[in-house]
Formats: sequence, structure tokens, C-alpha cells
Amino acid sequence: MIQIEDMTGKSGALCEGARFNAEDKLGNKYQYRYEGTEKTVNGMDIHLHNLTDGTETYVEKKWFGQRKIKIM
Repeated sequence: MIQIEDMTGKSGALCEGARFNAEDKLGNKYQYRYEGTEKTVNGMDIHLHNLTDGTETYVEKKWFGQRKIKIM
């Protein structure tokens, strides 16, 4: 589980398997599933599965602060 805060200052917890919508500053909207955190040489990366286009991605915690997040 991780605590996140989005660009509006709203915070919440994501548990593994949680789904959420993310909207970036350009208005692009995507749906993701939180897969967990993974240790990397740079620290910890957050593993997300993009349900909109079927891709896997790894982000840092600040990624959430650059988007509007709505946990489903």
C-alpha cells in the first residue's frame, strides 16, 4: 500500500490491485491498476498497468502529483 497525493491536494491510499483514473495537465485520461512497488537502483518505483492501452509502466511518487487521480 502507498499513500498518494494528486495535483489538487487530494490524498488517498492505493492497495495492490486498486484501479484508478488519472488525468494529466493536457486533459488526457487513462485508467490504471496499481501492481505494487519494486526496488530499483534508484530506490523504489511504482509499477502500474495502463488498462487503457495495455502497457506496463513504472513511475515515481511525484507522478501522482502531476495528475488528477480518482480511485475507483
